[in-house]
Amino acid sequence: MSGIKFLRNLYDVASSPEHKAIVWNKEGNGIVIVDKVLFIEESLSKICKTDEYGTFVRQLNNYGFSKLKNRGCDEFVNEKFLKDSVDSLLTLKRKSLSEKPVDLHHLESNQKALGQSVAGIDNLTRRVYQEVCFLRDKVERQDKTIHELIKAFIKLFNQEGVKKETLRLEGASDLKNILTEITDQEETEDLTLDHFLNNEFDHV
Repeated sequence: MSGIKFLRNLYDVASSPEHKAIVWNKEGNGIVIVDKVLFIEESLSKICKTDEYGTFVRQLNNYGFSKLKNRGCDEFVNEKFLKDSVDSLLTLKRKSLSEKPVDLHHLESNQKALGQSVAGIDNLTRRVYQEVCFLRDKVERQDKTIHELIKAFIKLFNQEGVKKETLRLEGASDLKNILTEITDQEETEDLTLDHFLNNEFDHV
């Protein structure tokens, strides 16, 4: 809804005797909501496309109306909103974003929530880093153990003087199908670690 239409609807409803829940104030520069419940039921939808009283109040605030308490009733005043001058509506301008008041409490709450979120992310990052370091150390220890096992196997094979055919090492950290066939052999040949780590050995 355009601003001028909202203001004109407000002006007409406040001026209409059919709407008893909203009237002009005595000074003729504002409106008084005499009965809020009745106003919401009968008049609000004639002014703006909403049934939310809070939305209506925000619209008034956007056009510079000030809220007062008048014997328990809500009164909204604007020196440019005049009872006997429809043309006065043209002088009412919607507030720009820069003119709207800053809710410092809301900003502080958002800043606090943001700080808590950042702290939570920082703690999570620390835990992830610690877990990564733990896993890295664990892998290094496993690699060292596997390395020692490989050297032990090589030493054992060299000592026993066995014949090896088709040795396969699947990955540098997994011993599988190390020896597919072992036969007695008088002549032996030393195996180095580099040879042992090859994916496949030719017949010796």
